[in-house]
Amino acid sequence: MIAILSYVFLAIYLAGVLYTIGLFFYLMTQRKGGETLPPSKPRKLMKFHRRAA
Repeated sequence: MIAILSYVFLAIYLAGVLYTIGLFFYLMTQRKGGETLPPSKPRKLMKFHRRAA
């Protein structure tokens, strides 16, 4: 019984580690995509300036 519980714990632990690594890589790719597409930010800033003016 103890061995089975330890295996279940290891499986859950590995799943959590893989999930966190996947989230980290997803956030990194999202940041890279935002960096590769800079025109979206100035357009938003221009819209805000137009609203202010």
